[in-house]
Amino acid sequence: MITFVFYVMLIILNREMILDLLYELLGKRLNVYSKGFTFFTIMPFLLLSGVIVSLLTHYLGKIEHIHFSETGIEIKTNSRYFINKSEINKVIFAEKENKVVEIDLKCKKDTYSIYNADDEFVARTKKYFQIEKEDESTFDYKSKITKKIYRIGENDK
Repeated sequence: MITFVFYVMLIILNREMILDLLYELLGKRLNVYSKGFTFFTIMPFLLLSGVIVSLLTHYLGKIEHIHFSETGIEIKTNSRYFINKSEINKVIFAEKENKVVEIDLKCKKDTYSIYNADDEFVARTKKYFQIEKEDESTFDYKSKITKKIYRIGENDK
């Protein structure tokens, strides 16, 4: 928020220079209240913020290590997460062209997603949860993704 306020102050202080630049680019004179001025000053901020947020999400959320223990799963990204095995209700494997593109670990409150898992990790996950046959399967024709849903709590009873 403070970055946006700083950006707006920068625009206000340099509005004449921005208007001259827009006159050179577009070939017509704009004023501060026109839609073109607003578009060309706010859009770069929105695009830059989107790029920064996506890069932060990618690098801060990158999984460095996953450890399966008897009591739960420890996931290490930039911080550590521990998911109790008893809290996990469902494990969902999203497959596209017979390759797993996403694994969702659904708990009562949260969902933990793991993207682009390799075959070894998929096998380790199935072995850890003792998964053989899916309880439910859905297919999305638009994205061509098959979701295989395994209910964990019901298999133990």
